[in-house]
Amino acid sequence: MLKFDNVYAGAYGVSRVMIAQVSAMDSATNSSRQTEPTTVTAPAPTTSSSDTTTDVVASCKRRISELQEEIEQIRDAQKKGKPDDNTYLIVGRCIRRLVSLTDRVEDLVHEADRRACLDDPNVSCGEEADRLYSAYKQLVHWQPSLGRLINSQEHLPHLTGIFRELNQGADSSRGDDAASLKRSVIHWLKVAFPHAKAGLEPDEKTGRGFDHDLTGRLLCPVDYNWEDDQQRAAICDFHPDFLVTADSWPAFLYEGERYDSQKPTEGLFKNALLLKAFKHVFTSPTSALKTDIVQKPLPRSEKPQKRDERRTRRPVASKLGMTSISPRAIAYIAVQLRFALSDCGSWRITDGEFNHCDFYNNIIAFFENTGTADRKTTIQDILFWWNRQVLGREYMSVYRPRNTKNLSVALSLSNSHGSATNAASSSAATREAIPHAAEQ
Repeated sequence: MLKFDNVYAGAYGVSRVMIAQVSAMDSATNSSRQTEPTTVTAPAPTTSSSDTTTDVVASCKRRISELQEEIEQIRDAQKKGKPDDNTYLIVGRCIRRLVSLTDRVEDLVHEADRRACLDDPNVSCGEEADRLYSAYKQLVHWQPSLGRLINSQEHLPHLTGIFRELNQGADSSRGDDAASLKRSVIHWLKVAFPHAKAGLEPDEKTGRGFDHDLTGRLLCPVDYNWEDDQQRAAICDFHPDFLVTADSWPAFLYEGERYDSQKPTEGLFKNALLLKAFKHVFTSPTSALKTDIVQKPLPRSEKPQKRDERRTRRPVASKLGMTSISPRAIAYIAVQLRFALSDCGSWRITDGEFNHCDFYNNIIAFFENTGTADRKTTIQDILFWWNRQVLGREYMSVYRPRNTKNLSVALSLSNSHGSATNAASSSAATREAIPHAAEQ
């Protein structure tokens, strides 16, 4: 992009300078002609200064014409390669939902370019750099066309504009989701808890957060006890021993808002309100209405309703090609739900002592930084629960692939291959034995 712009600017600048010089020369020539005496004299044997000036002017004009033609070719190439105005605004809407909460696209690309010069691009380069590179890999995973476009020489002159549109689309989708959940979350809570204290309004953020018992209970860190009057007062008073930060999981992440310090991962990320918010954004608002915040066991005679296949719009998950639930999508919805429950009037990274980016990154770290086999099993179980709740029976083989090595087809093929190998070995051994027998 820089090289291209320099060529364009250079050609344009040179042409401007040369036009100015030609104009000056023309003026000088005209003035000299006006001041010449009317007496006719014999021409000198040598070339006059007037003729030299005329030659220079003609040469400059030819060069100006060439430069102007070059500029027109550059402009035509720009118009030809320019994409539709809304293309990247639409593509960018997946970035906040599946890639990164706040990072700019150009920062992700710059980190990938820097690592391309390393012998091992996957080597650890620090927490921040590793986080950016991980987000870049998610970007090209969900939008492979962007990976090809970024490395394309044809679109190099447009990358700055493309990045701007991608970022604009990303921030726009985050704002749209926040506005939608702002109203819907309060509606859900009022339906689930009709006798709750008044003061929650769908179009107002005032009165939410720790100012209301219902939203305060959901936002309360699980390390504190909201039912304790003293602790509740300390939380609302920003007491240094009861600060609300991203170092504690909020209660709305746990199933039934119940936390066991002896089993900190039991019920984690299995909250019904969190699932409802996820469906609202990634499947449809209608599907979210079918999820109860307060789980009620079904009578034996009542069977779960089948999914309604009649839809007027494709779900966001389908548009994105999501065949299994992404941990980053869960993290994104957790941030959006936390923001909807709070009394923040507009989107910002920090809410008091609570940092939404740290909260988001902590969730990503939980899912992606697997350690022991038990931790890996726990994460698989959580993701399996999410896939069953959101996608149902669809894409089962994608989000829970089977080990087919011990199934009948694999065993049969293995035995057939083994039998053929043994038969071939036996035949070879027989052929080798015949000459030896003849010699004897």
